Amino acid sequence: MLRFKNSSNVSFGYLLFISLILSQIASAYANNQTQDKNAADNHNKHSQHSLDRFWGMPSTSNAHLMSVPESKSLEEVIALIEAVENAYPNDNWKVIAVRLRKTHYNSDLWDLFLVGSIDIEPANVEQGVPPSVIDTLKKGNIIFKDPNGNAIDMTHIWALINALSYPSIDAGIDDLSGISVADSISWVGDIGSVVSEYTLKTRPHFDSLEQYFHGYSSGSDLYGDIDGYGIFHQEIDDNLPLSARIRTYYQDNFNNRFHYYEKATNIKFENNDNVFSVSGASVKNIIEPKVKQFASFWTLHLCRSSDFQCFVDDIDKKFYSGADVKTVVSLYSTWMETQLAEASSLIR
Repeated sequence: MLRFKNSSNVSFGYLLFISLILSQIASAYANNQTQDKNAADNHNKHSQHSLDRFWGMPSTSNAHLMSVPESKSLEEVIALIEAVENAYPNDNWKVIAVRLRKTHYNSDLWDLFLVGSIDIEPANVEQGVPPSVIDTLKKGNIIFKDPNGNAIDMTHIWALINALSYPSIDAGIDDLSGISVADSISWVGDIGSVVSEYTLKTRPHFDSLEQYFHGYSSGSDLYGDIDGYGIFHQEIDDNLPLSARIRTYYQDNFNNRFHYYEKATNIKFENNDNVFSVSGASVKNIIEPKVKQFASFWTLHLCRSSDFQCFVDDIDKKFYSGADVKTVVSLYSTWMETQLAEASSLIR
């Protein structure tokens, strides 16, 4: 604090000068405090979106840490969709899928990947959706079983329909050139994220890549990815609402799911005397390079919100190896071959 022995001897101009200096110091300090707070807020916001498991968990609450899936019957799932359709009678089935996706998966990161639908609002109570429906949609991933007993993640289906309907990605995401938006937020993301997340120990309770893959990517997630393509590409009346499209698919068309998936992704399946396999060319030219590219992208993304030092040129040496990529690709191929064999045995 400034003190003067004889304030009467101090000129008014000098006092004004000192006041201005103190004012500027105080202003600068306040600005720095604001900038520090904004930086912290932005970091926390970015960290939350970055550390969410983008493909398997909600993005707006702590539920993403270990969400408990909501097990439903197909009719219960359809009732949820119809409740949203009734509240938005002028929406087509693609817009309804976006509203459903955004009610469950909604963050800045999702907006970057699905920028084409950024202006569509999530389903909400104000529009007439029952509060109980909104609560269910915001909880854990919604799982139901198809007629063959396979667990399906419906929230993955909504996300994939969103991506197929509005296939635009933010120009700032240039690490994924050559991978479609639909593939990025479905099977490529589900498999590729396993490599980086396991290596960076974002889920430390898994002891191996195989455990991580089966814990987070196989099963209902991948079936949701497969059926998202099927529901979108099945040849039915385009004027049908989403609820009717889903009911028709699981009543009449789900046995063609691998045909739809093969056509949409260009991943080819081979059948040699009822021994099914993913073609070697598909593994070499489609699956492995896309998974490797996504693993690099996702590792960089996670690094930016942590204390890890990541550089593009050494990511696949410092954090994971080519062998790790091959391991998850092999796990995916084996899982797919098992599902093909089981499906074939049921329809023969």
